[in-house]
Amino acid sequence: MDLEIRSVIHYFFLNGHSATTSADLINATYGAGTITSNGVKYWYKQFKEGRTHLEDASRSGKPSLKIDTGAVVSILDEYPFASARFIAQQLHVSCGKIIKVLKLELGLTKKYARWVPHFLTDEQKKLRMELSKALLIKLSKLKECQRAAVITGDESWIYLNYPNESKWCTEDEVPPDIEKRMIYTKKLMFFCSFSAYGIVSIDVLPENSKFNSTYMCDVILPHLKERGEAHITGKTKHCLTLHMDNAKVHTAKMTIAKIKELGLKKLDHPPYSPDISPCDFFLFGYIKSELRNYKISSTYELDKTVRQICEKIDINIWKNVFESWLKRLDAVISCGGDYPYIY
Repeated sequence: MDLEIRSVIHYFFLNGHSATTSADLINATYGAGTITSNGVKYWYKQFKEGRTHLEDASRSGKPSLKIDTGAVVSILDEYPFASARFIAQQLHVSCGKIIKVLKLELGLTKKYARWVPHFLTDEQKKLRMELSKALLIKLSKLKECQRAAVITGDESWIYLNYPNESKWCTEDEVPPDIEKRMIYTKKLMFFCSFSAYGIVSIDVLPENSKFNSTYMCDVILPHLKERGEAHITGKTKHCLTLHMDNAKVHTAKMTIAKIKELGLKKLDHPPYSPDISPCDFFLFGYIKSELRNYKISSTYELDKTVRQICEKIDINIWKNVFESWLKRLDAVISCGGDYPYIY
């Protein structure tokens, strides 16, 4: 507290003002919130007990240790991922003091490393940016109704159950156990496709079958064309355009030839780019999240439930996914083909 304020309190004390009156007068003169009546009462008590000086009393104990910020910086230069505890041990000080130095004096914030799909070379970044530009230009030119003809698809394994990993418990309650997934855990391979107007096709790989180019050409693509044409009826006469990522089964010569044979157009997808594939950044994550609300005991139930989940998705969500796709492409272009921190 300012010595001037303490002097004023002492003056009011000597003149017999109450603590409340003194606080009101001080706040009216020096500004609201300068002191509370309890603060004045503390000093009145001190004066009644015979205190005459207004300075802070000297304190006993160990003097405050000044930490050399240069030493902290040197440790971080050598060990950039060092914890505050590690630095504290090296300098023989408390962890709390190191945290204060890191945050208040050096202005640092602890940031965690992020997972990326691939460490991109300069050439890969350049190609990713160029293909993202080309894809963004094509998609941006489409009218609202023509977006129904752009169908994006991909395949993914989906398990029968996705247990919730957290639960509100009492202090003594034991949280539930979750069994580790093994190679024999029941699952199905789904190929799903959709447009800005909703789900187009859902195909399930039969058990003991392989998802290869032959299956892609004999089953997936013919179904996709048939259902795609039904999907755009009454919406647009624009040619069906297929978008898939660069998985081998999607880019095989047999697959490309079948796409041409069926009269479908194909959009090129940038390499190493699950972050701008709508099935990856939206659909499969959404399905698996929703499956946490179900207890499924058979592959038949799983097939039925996945279809129900997709059919219940509101059309505005599908349209927002398309808009998000455009924004993600723009974000990739803005950072030179690298993986953006924020999309």
